[in-house]
Amino acid sequence: MTGRAAVSADGGRPTTTEEFSTARQVVQRSGLVAALAPLLDSDNGRPRHLSLEGLLVAMQVNALHRHHQGHIIEVARVLNAMTPEQRGALGIVQWDADEAYPRVDWLFGRLCRVLEENEHGLDASWFANELARAAIPADFLRSRSVAVDGTDVETWGKLHGNSFTIELDGEAADSQLIEQEQPPPRVKVRTAKVFSIGPDGRKVYTRDRDARAGHRSATSQRLAGPYVGYELHLAVQTRDLRWTNYVDKTTLRAEVPNLITTLKLVPAGSHRGASIVEDLIEYSRSRHELADVVWDPGYSLCQPETTGFPLAAAGIEQTMQLVTHQRGIRPFAKDALLLDGQLYSRFLPAELRDLAMPPRGARGAYRRAYEDKFNRRARWRLVRHSRPDADGFTRWRCPFCAGLLRSRKVPTTMRRPRRVPLVDLPEGECQWPT
Repeated sequence: MTGRAAVSADGGRPTTTEEFSTARQVVQRSGLVAALAPLLDSDNGRPRHLSLEGLLVAMQVNALHRHHQGHIIEVARVLNAMTPEQRGALGIVQWDADEAYPRVDWLFGRLCRVLEENEHGLDASWFANELARAAIPADFLRSRSVAVDGTDVETWGKLHGNSFTIELDGEAADSQLIEQEQPPPRVKVRTAKVFSIGPDGRKVYTRDRDARAGHRSATSQRLAGPYVGYELHLAVQTRDLRWTNYVDKTTLRAEVPNLITTLKLVPAGSHRGASIVEDLIEYSRSRHELADVVWDPGYSLCQPETTGFPLAAAGIEQTMQLVTHQRGIRPFAKDALLLDGQLYSRFLPAELRDLAMPPRGARGAYRRAYEDKFNRRARWRLVRHSRPDADGFTRWRCPFCAGLLRSRKVPTTMRRPRRVPLVDLPEGECQWPT
């Protein structure tokens, strides 16, 4: 058996006092050392020369460098380039530069095993979130809204076999918008080599046993299609809604720093709603209150019980764009219409019920022609009295009582300003109840 090739840990850039202080403060605010030290330290055997705080601070210093690489050897070089006083402040004793790499490698491997055991919820996701949130000053969290999106992360593993075709077998495959440019071939498709079936019942295509097959959308540099790896879900702070009349006027609050407040790395093809929703609710409950989540159909197409319902129960609303099969009239009580996810008066004119969305990229008068019809329809919506109560129930007012419309068949509405549209109710209909 041959030994590991020698790795040089020389050439590290000296750590400045400012970098050292910043990195150490982030690690201390995260609380990682206090939480993980009891799981890493042991009363038996020789004491470690590299402390957990030393490893985490060196990793953070390396991350502060521009164009850094997250390699173990880079962390070892950072430790070797520190002054004896800096290492001593981190509890690093009897440091030997020639043993830097194996010591960092051993402790990092030990840390990974502890996080994989997931004792008391201390897993890799918790570790990443605590470290990321510790780097955000409290006065930078100025918004109660976040924008959520996912990005693909390819595995380091290589596909094997005569074909590189892979099959989507994850939970996200049923809800993702996967466009097929041509009908599937009738011939049998040979797939890439499957190494095993993972504990989750999904196929393992590479030596990376945690990576799975998923689908990713197109970008300017590649086409849409399957890939093997992970999906990183990010929640980024975005501007709050200050005021809107829910028709044609909207005012946003001031710009805020686009900081990542919650992140979750999961195998590709995992259920998107189940991957991030609970983390958002936990963040809102324990860290910083959230009022709105903005996301795309990759999340809003999931079943409501995994996305919308849990968020609503936690007092968090969602902002999304409806897709074709989410639109239209749904069954509801006879006193109102449930159309495109919004309650409308049952007197809503027929010409405003089935409206076409403007083409993507439409501008100017062409786009306003579409928007005008939606604005006219928005006047017929029911208005909520207040936020849902503890049981999730809501109370609503008709558009005439809410001051959105006027009608001569509802005399009390005629006292409102002339800018409020005047509409005709169907003949023979009784006055709207007040």
